[in-house]
Amino acid sequence: MLTEPYRICGTVIRGAGRGTHLGFPTANLAGVDTLLPGEGIYACRAFVEGRVWPAAMNLGPNPTFEEGLRKIEVHLVDYEGQLYGRRMEVDFLARLRDIVRFDSVDQLTAQMDRDVAATREIVSREGE
Repeated sequence: MLTEPYRICGTVIRGAGRGTHLGFPTANLAGVDTLLPGEGIYACRAFVEGRVWPAAMNLGPNPTFEEGLRKIEVHLVDYEGQLYGRRMEVDFLARLRDIVRFDSVDQLTAQMDRDVAATREIVSREGE
């Protein structure tokens, strides 16, 4: 029923640094003062430094690493640089899947590769 994608805005804070070690660095958002959709993995569009980036988001816990805290972790596809302390706006474009616990880090990163590929496709279609 929305005519535009749902947008949130927050400030990038330091997380555990695990995403960087997995090859998928994330911007962890804090200070988001609006309603959030349900937990899951989302294809998004992120706005940083006047540019738009495809972004895959984990909204929820990290059960593979036994973490139950609900977080907002945004991986900006092909972005290089530091974002700590900066404001970021993120549009939700599509829900990709539920959050699941993986038996190994290799299974997790293989799924993350698929999530990023799906995100690229969805964001490219949005630009048409």
